[in-house]
Amino acid sequence: MKVKVVAPVEIQKLDEEGNLDLPEGSRVRDVLKLLKLNPARLLPVSVNGKQVSGFQELKDGDVIVLIFPLSGG
Repeated sequence: MKVKVVAPVEIQKLDEEGNLDLPEGSRVRDVLKLLKLNPARLLPVSVNGKQVSGFQELKDGDVIVLIFPLSGG
């Protein structure tokens, strides 16, 4: 199955269109693990515009938005 990942940073495991191939039954937490992202460093993740937990099962064509907190001073 293929999902689209939208993030404010470049992620090397995505194809040029931002897609990621996953096995059926994958969950949000599997995507984070595959991309080597620490869930504690992310704000809530959304799938198709809805905030979800890491246990959310994904479907072909889902759009995952990853939001990283900003810092500065």
